[in-house]
Amino acid sequence: MIFLRKFAVALYHLIRFYPIWSKLNKKNFLFLCHVTDMGETVNGELYSKLLDPIFEQLKNRDHSCLHITRDLSSNGDKTFNNSISYNQLRLFYSEWWWLKRNFFKIYNFILPIRNNHTISDDLDRDFYNSIITKSKVQAIFCISAFSKLCEISTLRGVKIIEVLHGIGYTLPLPPNFDESLPKEQLPDIILSFDDVSTKTFSKLSEKNKLMARQIENYWYKMFREGRIPEEWKSSIDTKQYKKTILYSLQWGYDHDHEHFEGILDNGIMPDSILELIKRTENDILWLLRLHPIQLRSNKYESHRLFIKELTEKRSNVEYQLSSTLPLPSVLQIADLHISMISMTTYDAAYFGLKSLIMCPSLDTIYSSMFLDLQSRGYAKKVNYKEIDEILKFINEANKIEPLKNENQQVSIIDVLKEVDLIKTD
Repeated sequence: MIFLRKFAVALYHLIRFYPIWSKLNKKNFLFLCHVTDMGETVNGELYSKLLDPIFEQLKNRDHSCLHITRDLSSNGDKTFNNSISYNQLRLFYSEWWWLKRNFFKIYNFILPIRNNHTISDDLDRDFYNSIITKSKVQAIFCISAFSKLCEISTLRGVKIIEVLHGIGYTLPLPPNFDESLPKEQLPDIILSFDDVSTKTFSKLSEKNKLMARQIENYWYKMFREGRIPEEWKSSIDTKQYKKTILYSLQWGYDHDHEHFEGILDNGIMPDSILELIKRTENDILWLLRLHPIQLRSNKYESHRLFIKELTEKRSNVEYQLSSTLPLPSVLQIADLHISMISMTTYDAAYFGLKSLIMCPSLDTIYSSMFLDLQSRGYAKKVNYKEIDEILKFINEANKIEPLKNENQQVSIIDVLKEVDLIKTD
């Protein structure tokens, strides 16, 4: 009875999700990311600032592309480039895989003499292999590519192209880029947007014979050239204030990251900043930007409530637009940036904002972070408890010339031509 019930459920899922699986047919390029990597919206549709600009360029050159997103909402998140659900693909394939395994068990039991029908015990391996077979894809663009996907793609001659999630990567590298991993479990190509990350990943490239390339930041370019949807333009009124400060909030300080444990009493932001918000109520507008995970995850509902209550209490605090507008839109109206250890510090520099960074871990485990920005005057390190030093920075800091990369930047089309994924014109 249990087997029959499982069999019926499997058939139901196969019928329900087959239309999703069939969308894999004959694609030149796949794009794979998590829903948290789609932090922007256009007309209510989720948009990935890292992958969608590349997707659009390839689509405009008549290449067949498909976006696959992990953990899309079961109630149907809409996405800018009609992404399909990774979870639904996997459920479809896992049910098919289960049926095949049980069919061959029965077949081999009935006909033991012809016992030559087997199926792999590795669902992940078979799943990725089937995606490649079904799509006939040439390359897969990823944010945080799975090592097993890299391994299968290497065997199948498919390129894995990792688009770095952030800016300013230094050592130690994230676990999925561990130098001890065999080459076949790493991406083939790593795309960076900045000099520091390019230098860091070039070392990995030399050791593992990977290809690291620095491409132009299409996301920044859209804002600098004013080619953005109307809904991405800021409507925050800053006129009545002498200065506007962007404060980047982060998860990790609320008993959810071992390196930040015990630093902040409230787990959200320093008491010194709360005091300065109170002191500067008539002079400074504070734009509090929640991290995308804080903004979406149920786990951080208390963080959202804390910031909401602070906004209701202080007239010089805004968080709703500051947290949901694209980051460049907020940077363009701010005068300076403050955070504990947010990588937004690099984004701020590219828009000519100085940053104050305050986490004690910058003197210990993360001491190599932001050294380039500090040496060039784009960041200053101060302890989060030093309220007078923080206030001094606020009073003295003004916008400066935007940070410019020194390395040569190439287009994504040039990178794909270099590895023969696109024909030379």
